[in-house]
Order: sequence, then structure tokens, then C-alpha cells
Amino acid sequence: MSKLNHTSVLIVDDEEEMARLLAMILKRQADVLVAHDGQEGLNLALKEGPDVILTDLMMPGVDGFDLMRKVMSKIPYVPVIVITAYGSMTSAVKALRLGAFDFLVKPLDPQAVRDTVARAARQHLEQKQKIWRTLINNALSTTRDPAHIVKKLLALMASIFDAEYGMVIWPEETAATVFLHPTDRMVKQPFLQWGEAIGLTGENAKRPTAELAAEITIDGNPPFTGSLLGWPLLTHNTPHCSFIFGRKQPNFFDQDDVAFLESITPFAGLALDNAKTYTSLKTSNDRLSTLQNINALTFNAKLSLNRILRLAVEGIRQNLGYSAIMICLPENHTHQLVIRAASGKFDKFLRRRGDTPGRRIVFPLDHADNPFTKTLCQKNIQDYSVQAWMAALTEALAPDMAQALAHNHSMRCIGLPLWQGEDVVGVLVIGLRHNFPLAPDERMLLTSLANQIALVVTNATLYQAEQRRRREMEALYQSGLVITSSLSHAEVLKAITQQIVELTNVESCIISRWNALKDVEVIELFLEKAGNNWIEKTDPGTEYNLSERPLVRQVLKNQQLRLIRHDDPRLFADERAQMEEYNIKLRLIMPLIVREQSIGVIELRTSEPDTIFTDQIIRIAQGLAAQASIALENARLHEAEVRRIEHEMDLAQRIQLSLLPQDTPQIPGLSIAARSVSARLVGGDFYRYMSMPDGRFGVVIGDVSGKGVPSALFMAITITALDTQVRNHLSPGTLLNNLNHALYPRMQTNRMNTGLLVVLFNPDDRTLEIANAGMIAPLIRQADEAAWLDVRGFPVGATPDTQYHSQIIRLQTATIIIMTSDGLLEAQNTRGDLFGFERFQNAALSLPETATSQDILDHIWQETIEHTKGMEPHDDMTLIIIKASP
Repeated sequence: MSKLNHTSVLIVDDEEEMARLLAMILKRQADVLVAHDGQEGLNLALKEGPDVILTDLMMPGVDGFDLMRKVMSKIPYVPVIVITAYGSMTSAVKALRLGAFDFLVKPLDPQAVRDTVARAARQHLEQKQKIWRTLINNALSTTRDPAHIVKKLLALMASIFDAEYGMVIWPEETAATVFLHPTDRMVKQPFLQWGEAIGLTGENAKRPTAELAAEITIDGNPPFTGSLLGWPLLTHNTPHCSFIFGRKQPNFFDQDDVAFLESITPFAGLALDNAKTYTSLKTSNDRLSTLQNINALTFNAKLSLNRILRLAVEGIRQNLGYSAIMICLPENHTHQLVIRAASGKFDKFLRRRGDTPGRRIVFPLDHADNPFTKTLCQKNIQDYSVQAWMAALTEALAPDMAQALAHNHSMRCIGLPLWQGEDVVGVLVIGLRHNFPLAPDERMLLTSLANQIALVVTNATLYQAEQRRRREMEALYQSGLVITSSLSHAEVLKAITQQIVELTNVESCIISRWNALKDVEVIELFLEKAGNNWIEKTDPGTEYNLSERPLVRQVLKNQQLRLIRHDDPRLFADERAQMEEYNIKLRLIMPLIVREQSIGVIELRTSEPDTIFTDQIIRIAQGLAAQASIALENARLHEAEVRRIEHEMDLAQRIQLSLLPQDTPQIPGLSIAARSVSARLVGGDFYRYMSMPDGRFGVVIGDVSGKGVPSALFMAITITALDTQVRNHLSPGTLLNNLNHALYPRMQTNRMNTGLLVVLFNPDDRTLEIANAGMIAPLIRQADEAAWLDVRGFPVGATPDTQYHSQIIRLQTATIIIMTSDGLLEAQNTRGDLFGFERFQNAALSLPETATSQDILDHIWQETIEHTKGMEPHDDMTLIIIKASP
């Protein structure tokens, strides 16, 4: 039985005998499921989705009321019949208020049980049919495509009827059969014969039909065991199509299924009828709109000619229904007819071949028996079988296009000349899927269409020729701006190459300079085309002896361009051999001249013998060469100046590095490690060791504000002043006071200041005296604890009256003093997070107390580098580790 007439009942009762009794009462009426407690019943209800539920109210655990609530929250339309004792009518009323369909009172009357279940099943069936009609109506309203409507109906109805097979057959097979599953093709013929036998697919198919036989044998085919259901979809008694559903089960479909199909036929047929009407009107409107668009192409010459022709071709294919369309245009300089646009798959073949002269599909105009060229030369319509056009394509080395034409179902093609005034400017080829002569109105339509395309071609050609001239002049102007404004050698060469490639159809481009002293040509750029990309054929700097390239030597000495063809009798033997080796058919060599002196050449090469360098292209290329000459000379001068500055900066870096300590001093009681790295070639960070005349030893770390050369100069000034003050046996605080007094006027004038941290070690009493002028306070580690020493002060040069004071700490064994500039603490990663005080302190504590000062420095430095993850430092970084030893 299908879902329409199939009833499943779930019995939920903890009394096994009562459940068994109910199952016996209903076994002829429905499929029965039994659950012996409320939880089992709830699980079965949610899993199986029964049509009717019979449940006892009083059960341990999940009782009947809980079951009703939970089931109805998930399956709101399932009818629930409750079973109650005579004395529990109050519970039955409560159940009805909760939504129960009805109640049965123990002891049960078997007929009353059957009648109540039948009524509940009918209500559920009506509810399911209502839901199904809503689904069908929604499916029909979401699309206006007849094919989509049919596919959705087939899938929905197969689901409703629980059908295993399904197909849609169109009247007289005007369209392809639609199958529910691809494997249904195997039963198409038996089902189709069954439909014809009962009149389902003919004009008399007026209503649905159900076949309930156990076995169907049709015209000697293997028997189909099961049931078939046929449904003609009608509108005003006219069938649109016929549906056939099948099931491998005898007597599966019945009159309830037929009645349901009859109930949905009117609005389903109307939806399909409206969709067909809409589709027909839309097709007509699309054809008219496309013809108008083709006409509009006459005034839309801003698009490329190929793009315009493709739009015209696709408009004809989509809306006029022709199977194959091609547009061919002649090339006067090659005396050939070229296919410039085609429809559908033909267009894919054209795009795959590309638009280079050697790969185009061309027909020589002197081939009089070719239908393509005959249309152009004889200036009249040519009508031949498709084989003649295929032969012409094959001869033009386009067998793929010929095969596509063979599989396109075209029976013949006609060629129409594209008239413009008294001249034919091209050919329009149309493929036809019939063999009868063209009707007068169709011939007139195609002739008018050809004339319109001719006008499109003429206007686009004129407009784009003018635009090309404007673009060439604009390109010359823009390239001049780029070339003359750039000092980068690479950018200059790239700009030259891009402009030349845009103006010429070449396969390789060489830009070289002339080394007159060695009489060699030095390659600056040698690009060769590889598909749609360019590759460097020779490394920059490669030298060629000009004795092997006499043509280049002539251009350099005569300062006049040369255009050389491979068959030129004046060619030198070496040059001819080289051109043959690399299959070069044409070369254009232009000199690069600065102040009347040749500095190099630009050479263009191509293997296409049909390539033409027009006078206009040559003039523009010469203009580019003139600008490039000046730009290359400027780039050379700029690079020389850059090299000079880099040399001076390198010298300044070496001088600055010489100001830093070259060796680590060996001080009894101390272990010292230091490192300083500038963010630029030179910077403002520094450190200094001081040996006092009285036996004390000092360490100074400094950070001049700013970066680069100014900071480096003030660093040298500060170091000089520091060395002068050291001789006076001063304490760190007094030392900073004297330095501030000496440096303040000069630093104030230049708006600079210097941070200084001075540490003085006294070996007699193992104390450190520390004073700070604007630097990060030192970090003191003793055992497993670390703290920042509270010693501070303004930078030297910030204010004139600052007084600096010293602080004394006594060193214990393994005490570690860490001094750093702010460059380490402010080191950033890619997200902008600073290394910071916390990470710095954790890094200082992470090594054991036995670690050496160098180990600690390396570890903190590595932690900083890993935090930045390859980011360039934005500030100078200096780190000093002092460790007290026994």
C-alpha cells in the first residue's frame, strides 16, 4: 500500500496482555508497533512516525501525558488515542484538553477500537494530503520552467506514493523522457508499452489509472512483478505529459491514490500551462530584445571588434535558434579570410587556438572552390551541404571545428556576404538543421541581419582604428612620464618592454647597452614569449662580441634603425645562420642615443613571417627608444650616486663600530657580556667600558635620541665627553651632572638628548654605584628573584639644572645586573605586540643560576628575535649582562 492508504499504529501499554489484545484487534486494519513502557513508546514514535498512537495513561516513568506532550511537540499532527479505566474519566478529559484525538474506556470493545482508529487514520490522512498539496503547490510556484516543474512533480509524487520507479513521457516524445533514477531507463520500454496499451499516452488519456495486477507482461518482454500507476497531466482535457510510477509490490496502488492524483491535476496542469505560456512569451521577447541588442552594437564600438562579433553571434544562436554561426573577415595584407567569431563550442575552439597569425583559421582568397571564400569573392549567398563546409575547415587545418560541425546536427550551411555599400566586408555563415529551401521571410531576415552585422563591423573598425591611434600616442606620453620619473633600472626596462609589447606583435625583445671599450654588447633584458607569459632568455650582464653581431654594430655606429627579414640577400652569413637557428623571420634593431652618442640598442624579434611593423609603429617605437636612452643614462648616474653614498655609509658604520669596545675586559669578580645592533647602518645606541685610575671599573650604556646619522654623530660626541670626564675619579651621579652641563647647549640647539646608565664597580668592597639619566632601569637578579632597581633621572641634555644621584648596592655571589636600551623592550611582532618588561624579566629568570653572562645575553636576545618573527627592528638594540663571580 502507498503512503495514502497505508496505516501504521503504535500501541504503548505496560500491560503486556492489553498490548497483545490491541494488536490482535488491529492486525487486519494496520501495521502495528508495540511498546511496553512510555520511554520505549516515545523512542518508537519519534523514529517510525506512526499514523495513530494508542497509549495507556497510567505507566511508570514516562506516563501517557508525558508521552503526548513530547510526541506532539515533535509530530504535531499525529492523532493520539488514550486508554483509561472507567473510574478515571477525569484523566481522559485532561488528555483531551492536552490534544488527544479520543479516548477508549476499559474493558475495550474491539469494534469501538477499530472505528476510533479508522477515524483517527482518516483525519491523519487528510492532514497528510493537505501538507502534500501545500508542498506540491509551493514546488509549482517557485519556477516558471516547464522542465523544472515536471522534475519537481516527479520527485514529490514518487515520495508521496513511495514509488521505486518514475518517469515522465511527453506526447509523441517531443522531448526527452525524464527519469526518477538513471537506472529507470531499463524499464522505459515496458512501462511505455503499458501506458500505450491502456491509453495513457494517447489523446484519450483523461484520468489517472492504477494497475493492481500481480504481474504485467507486455509483448513478450520479461514480466514486471508489481504495480503501476499512470497519471496524465491535463489542461482543458489536453494532456501535457504523462507520469508513470512503479513499485515492486503487487496491489500497491489503489483508488485512493488515483483520487489524490485527480484532486491535484487541475492546479498542476494549470501551473504547467502557465509555465509554457510564460516560456513562449519570454522566448519571443528574448529574440526581439537580442535583435535590438545586435542593432545597438552598431553604436557600441567602444568594445573590441572580436567582443562585438561574439555578442552578435551569441545573440543569433540563443534567440534565433540556429545551430552553428561563424563570422569571417578578410585581411588585406595577408590576402586571407579569417574566422573571427563563432557560436557555442566553435567559439571555444577559436579561443583555444588563440589570435596569433600562425594559429588562426584562415582560407586563402585564391581558393575559388572554398564555400567561405566563394561567398566573399562572388558576393552572393552560397548554400551547400554541411560536408562542403567541413571539407573547407579540414583543409584550413581545423579538423576539430569540422567535427564539431558534424556533431552539431546541421544538415547544410549558407554563407551570406556582409555588404557595406558596394563592398563586401565579410561573410556570415549559418548552420541549418533542415534540408528544405529557405522561406522568403527567413531569407529576408538573414539578409537584413548580415547587412546589420556589416554595419557593425565597419563602424567598429573605423572607431577602433581611431582609438588605437589615440592609445598609441597616449602610451607614448605615459611611458615618457614613467620612464623619465623613475631612477630604478628595473622599472625603466619594464616600462619600455610593456609599451613595446603592447604596440608590436613580437615574440622576443632585447635591450642591451654598448661597452665601446671592449666592443661588446651587454644584455640588460632579454625577454621571450612563452604562451601568455614572458621569460628571461638570457641573464642580465651577458656579453656578446659585436664581431658576431655586425648588424647591431652597424646600428650603433650609424645610429639608424634596421629592419631585417630572414630572406634579405644582404644578410651576413653569421646573422643568417643565427636567424635560421632560432627561426627568426623578422628583426627590428633601434639605437639608444644620448647626447649624440650610442649607448645601446632595442631589438625586436618574431618568427611570424606575416608580422608587419607599420611606419606609425616604428615612429612610436623610436620615440620610446629616445626617451629610454635618457632614462637609462639617468638611471646609470643615479646608481653611481647610490653606490657612492652606500660606500660612505659603510665607512661610517665601520667608524662607529670602532668606537665600541672590541674586546670584553677581564675584571676579577665580574663576568661581562655585551651586544649592540643598529636599526640602520649607523645608530645612536652604544656602550663603554671605563677603567678608573683608582682601580674601580665602570660600564656605561647609552641611547642618543633618534636614529641614523644624526644619532651616530651625537653618539661620538657623547663618548668623547664621557672619556674626558672619566679621568676626574668621579662618582656616577657627579659624572652625569658634568656631562649634562657640558652637552646641554649643543643638544638643546639640535633638539637632541642622550640616555645614559652608569655602573661603577668597586672591587675592594664588592659594591656597585649606579646613576641613571633617562635609560631603562637595570634589572637585578639574585637567586630566583628579579627586580627593577628604582634609579631614575632625565636624559642628558633634556634640562639644564638636573641633579643626578648615585645609588649603591652590594653584590652577592651570582648577582646579575642586566642593562638594556628601549629597543629590546619595544621590539614588535607582526601583530604590533611589544616584547615588553614581563617577557624580558621572564627571559632573564628562565636560565639557571649557573648560567654565564654570555648564556644569559644569548638567551634574552634569541627570545626577542623569536618574538619579532623576522620583523625588521625599528630601533637600535643594546644589551649588557654583568654577573658577580666568587
